[in-house]
Amino acid sequence: MKSKFDRLDRWLIDNWAEAREFETSMERARTTYEGIVQQVVERVQRKLPALDRSKLFGSIGQLVFSKSDWPSASSYLSGLWLGSIGLNNLVVEEDEAPYASIWLDPPKAVKIDLSIAHSKLTKANTRLMKDPKIHWESGKGLKDCDWYYFPETRHSLLKMLLDGSGERFVECLTAHALRLTRFVPIIDQVFRTSESQ
Repeated sequence: MKSKFDRLDRWLIDNWAEAREFETSMERARTTYEGIVQQVVERVQRKLPALDRSKLFGSIGQLVFSKSDWPSASSYLSGLWLGSIGLNNLVVEEDEAPYASIWLDPPKAVKIDLSIAHSKLTKANTRLMKDPKIHWESGKGLKDCDWYYFPETRHSLLKMLLDGSGERFVECLTAHALRLTRFVPIIDQVFRTSESQ
């Protein structure tokens, strides 16, 4: 009869004590990472307290900044997103490169024309964003409005994270998040317009 344990399972069982140490170390690394990202949240909220909802999706390496009055259809909040910034994303080259985006996902009950919202954000983008290192893209769907890949490579982000206290990583992510906060008044206007309809 064939064993239910494959080759890797058997290796883990044969090396259980060492595997437990790795498991403990990985959990400690995740906790340290989350503490470093929490510093980004605190800095952004200090600059713009209205962004009173934030959420780190550690398993998928995404961080969102949102406002409690921005309606969302799911736990993926309407807001300003930093994506592919988790440990898995920074270490594994096959994952999507780190990016910043604006995501609007109101519930169906909120009457909003996402194509008009998308258009307003794209127009504001040309007015607000003049950094030659940032190449903005228009989202493929209506919810994913505008986005850009970080000019920093995942390797350089990982190096920033691992150097010293991770301060350079915090500064870098905070700068990307604050760049997105320029769109907060436009997003507010989009959702206010939906309330008046």
